[in-house]
Amino acid sequence: MIVKEVDYTLDSKKLGITLLDNNLRFEFEVDLKQVRPLNKWHKEEEIKKEPGLRRNLILAYHLQKLLEENKGSIAKAAQWLNMHKERVHQILNLLLLSPKIQEEIVCSNNEAISSIPEYKLRPLINEADWQKQSRMWQDLLQNNIH
Repeated sequence: MIVKEVDYTLDSKKLGITLLDNNLRFEFEVDLKQVRPLNKWHKEEEIKKEPGLRRNLILAYHLQKLLEENKGSIAKAAQWLNMHKERVHQILNLLLLSPKIQEEIVCSNNEAISSIPEYKLRPLINEADWQKQSRMWQDLLQNNIH
C-alpha cells in the first residue's frame, strides 16, 4: 500500500525501495544470498519480529484501501481480524500521524520504535499540528531508547 517499487541489482548488491506517495527512494547494500536461505524462510516468524507499530501502520493502510474500495466495513474488518470495532478505529487512527513519522515507523531501524507501545501514540494522533507531533514523537523516541 505504501511501496511503489522494490528492485535489486545483483552486481552492486543494492536493494532499492520506492515509496508510492512521494516517490522517495531508499537504497540499501544487501547481499540477499546471505540474508536467508529460501527453503528456511518462515514468513509468519519474520513478520512477528517487526515492531508492532510498523505492523499496525501497514495494517491501517490495508484497512483504508479495503474501506475506500468498498470491499468491507469497519465491522467486517473487526470480525475478520477478531478485534473489537474500537480497536480497528485505533489502528486506522495511525494514519493521522504526519507522513514523516509514518515514514520513520515503516523505514527506520531505530530500535526505540520496537519498544514504543501504540497507546503512547494516541496523544500524537490527537495533535493536528504536524510540527508539534514531530516534537512529541522525538520526545517519545528519546524516552524509549534502550
